[in-house]
Amino acid sequence: MSEEEARKRLAVHGFSEVPERKESPALAYLRGCWGRCVTRAQGVKEWGRLKRALEDAEGRELSDRVLHEILHQLRSHSIIDEENNFTDPVVRRAALQL
Repeated sequence: MSEEEARKRLAVHGFSEVPERKESPALAYLRGCWGRCVTRAQGVKEWGRLKRALEDAEGRELSDRVLHEILHQLRSHSIIDEENNFTDPVVRRAALQL
């Protein structure tokens, strides 16, 4: 294709770009720490104990909203069950190595 043809196509169609996908802050956080968090949360059912264990693992305070979103996402993707246990032993082993 000639340079002139390329300019014409650019003027008509614009740049060939893929729009950037925005990720929610909760999902970004979840993606960064889910292995450590879920490993610490394994089998802990009380909200206060769970929150303290995760805050210890992260070395900082977590808001209730963030913790709720993390657990919700992990459950909705069947990574953990209602008792915060891994549903898949392979995923559990992988998370323990993170």
